Amino acid sequence: MIDGTETTRLANIISMYRETIDADPKHAGAYLNLGTIYYNQGKFNHAIMFYKKAILIAPDYVETHLNLGAVYRTQGSYEDAIGEYKEAIRIDPDDAMAHYNLGDIYYKQGEIDQAIFQFKEVVRITPQDAEVHNILACLFSVNNQEFLAIESLRNAI
Repeated sequence: MIDGTETTRLANIISMYRETIDADPKHAGAYLNLGTIYYNQGKFNHAIMFYKKAILIAPDYVETHLNLGAVYRTQGSYEDAIGEYKEAIRIDPDDAMAHYNLGDIYYKQGEIDQAIFQFKEVVRITPQDAEVHNILACLFSVNNQEFLAIESLRNAI
C-alpha cells in the first residue's frame, strides 16, 4: 500500500516528467519513465499510451519495447507482447530479457519448440545462468528429449 508521502512523491515525479515533455515534446525518456510509473501503479492503458509515444520518438530503444511487451503480457495480450519482444530482438539480437520473455510466452501458449529456441538464445547470451539451464531442462523433458534435459541440468551446476 502506498502511503501519503509516497503518493505525494509520485505526483511530484509525474509532474516533473510532464514539465519535461512540455519543454521538450520529443523527450522519449520522459515518456518511457511515465509509462513505467503508470505500469507499476497498474494503470496499464496510461502505460501503453506513454510507451507508444516513446516508441514514436525513439523506435529503436529496446527498453521501451520490453516494457510495452510486459504490459501486454500482464494483460494477457500475448500476440501484442510477442510483437514487442520480437521488435526488441530485431533491434538487439543479444537482449537476453527479450528472448526470455518471448520464450515464456511461447511456453504458456504450448509452443514448446519455439520456447526452447528462445531459451537456447538466452543460454547463448548468458551461459552461466543456471535458472535458464533448468528451464531448458524442463522444456526438453516436456518435449520428450530426456538426453537434452539431463545435459541442461548438468550445465546448470
